[in-house]
Amino acid sequence: LRASEEHYRESLAALDGMDAPWSMGVRKLEFAQMLAEKGDSATAKKLLAEAKGLFACIGAEDMLEKVATVSESVR
Repeated sequence: LRASEEHYRESLAALDGMDAPWSMGVRKLEFAQMLAEKGDSATAKKLLAEAKGLFACIGAEDMLEKVATVSESVR
């Protein structure tokens, strides 16, 4: 998990400042899922909220549904 966490952090850093809301949202969603599995639900919820905002801005309804589904499983 440590390598995965580092990968997601690097990926998010690379996307920061770019106009790539879909890619950023996907990475945040995936990172949130990994953190939730690891037991870090607080950070996972924060990332899910950020992903939701990104997907809402571009009208990605399918991804908003995916965020909602993942959010339901994060406690």
